[in-house]
Amino acid sequence: MRYGFAVDIGTTNIEISLWDLDSSATSVCGDPAGEALVLRTVPLKTKNVRNCLCYYGADVVSRILYAHYNGVEVLQKKLVAQLKEEFDLMIREVHGESAPEESRSEAARAVFTGNTVMLHILSGLSVSGFEKAPFTPVSLFGGAEPAASALASLSDEVVLPPCIGAFLGADIVCASLTAENAVSGGFASGGAPGAEAGSAQGVPYIVIDIGTNTEIMLVDADGTRTACSAAAGPAFEGGGLSVEMKGSALVAELARMLDEGIMDETGYISENNADERRTTLNQQDVRQLQLAKGATAAAVETLLQSVGLDAAGIKKCFICGNFGNALDIYAVKKTGLLPAALAEKAVYAGNAALRGAELILLSKTAALRHASEIAANTVVLQLADSPVFAEKYIQRMNFVAF
Repeated sequence: MRYGFAVDIGTTNIEISLWDLDSSATSVCGDPAGEALVLRTVPLKTKNVRNCLCYYGADVVSRILYAHYNGVEVLQKKLVAQLKEEFDLMIREVHGESAPEESRSEAARAVFTGNTVMLHILSGLSVSGFEKAPFTPVSLFGGAEPAASALASLSDEVVLPPCIGAFLGADIVCASLTAENAVSGGFASGGAPGAEAGSAQGVPYIVIDIGTNTEIMLVDADGTRTACSAAAGPAFEGGGLSVEMKGSALVAELARMLDEGIMDETGYISENNADERRTTLNQQDVRQLQLAKGATAAAVETLLQSVGLDAAGIKKCFICGNFGNALDIYAVKKTGLLPAALAEKAVYAGNAALRGAELILLSKTAALRHASEIAANTVVLQLADSPVFAEKYIQRMNFVAF
């Protein structure tokens, strides 16, 4: 049996799916005629684990700093060792302990998606270019790694999908690949970039991958792609909080606290309210979530404004990431995580980055080729120096519907 792995290396969590390539490869429909790429089988096994690099910092900035003083090789060694251990464990769990060791550890192909910094660390490439503007990655990837690389211990063939820039990684490219496939019913390989997306009924649409580094892709009516990223911190992924909750559950809890008067719109929890009513989140938790929420809402607004659209003009909003599978639209609007008009169009797309990596894993060439078209033809909106983003970030810190 030939095994294949699709992996989303998130800053906080790593999600892995294991596939039987012999039976799954023929179950993916996709060709130059433009048929939809659809996964018609399910993985043999899936797993979601905490990224071992959290020990070296909760976000990419702290890991870049660690690599500056200690070398990126230290981080790469830890990450590769964790992935190798998880791969072997998943194969053993599927194949059975009675099988010969050599038959249990074979991985024919592996596709790793993630943000640009995490893929640099995985590949052992210097991250010094991320330390200061103009933020210059060593590589934007987009294909198979050399057989002699340090990643050869993970699989016979290792594929790293393309990134767009320093802080717009392969994860948003893969998520956009998944969203486009859902909106248009597939894509044609080799066509004009964006033409297929632009001809679909579901544009304009927006893809929001909420995580430690939130990445957003907007596809307008003519298929033009514009993307931006904002440092949101690990709160929505459950990092740094006093409770074991994440994603939609946290947003729902914030909305409940607002409804019941436990906290006010500034996020303040009075001692009386905390004593008299049940509270799950403490004041520090709320402040962490406030930063993540403010950055996400401001980034979405700034991106929409940059292309001359408002929330009402968007036909579909894909929310991706570790956000749970029961998106509470009322809570999203109540807390001001997204504009109310956009929240009404929101659908939970699960880990769309991983789904895109799976399409690349199981298709022969079409998905990777189109991912490269997406990466090469996306306009990047820089938020760091944007006065619009700075203003909206302050406005959206409060938990107020808008």
